[in-house]
Amino acid sequence: MQFRQMRQLGAKFNMTHVAEANMGALECYEYTDITTNAVGYDQGGYKGEQYLTGPGMLQLTRWTPNALSYDVTVFAPTVLIVNQNYETGWHLTEGLGEVSSENGLIAVRLPTGKQHLKLVYRSKPFDYGLAIFVLTLAALLLLWRYECPRANTELANCQSD
Repeated sequence: MQFRQMRQLGAKFNMTHVAEANMGALECYEYTDITTNAVGYDQGGYKGEQYLTGPGMLQLTRWTPNALSYDVTVFAPTVLIVNQNYETGWHLTEGLGEVSSENGLIAVRLPTGKQHLKLVYRSKPFDYGLAIFVLTLAALLLLWRYECPRANTELANCQSD
């Protein structure tokens, strides 16, 4: 079954059933201030989990929560819309185009032609945290390397007394 999102879980579904059915839930939070412009397949106006705003062909080749791959052929410059919230961490790692937000959803402005696209999400805070971790690990290793011979020398002096 192809991944798709639904708006209302209702009494029939819970998050486990939704995930096992390869579906997403647009209203899975207890907080009421979280909004999305994504449209569930159970709502009017649903155009799919991805679609082109102009003429062309689009095929999803791989879906993961943080990486999307498509084969596209467009006959004029157009926009690929992904039915997911836009966040600045989304960028193209393969293919030509410009990632932006359209009505709060992920949009990729595409030139004419046939290509393979790969959209990847990478969080800036994650990158910062990773850099801090690596720098801290390097500092600890340097400190250990400096302190270990010193501690061994002091231990040897204590044992000879």
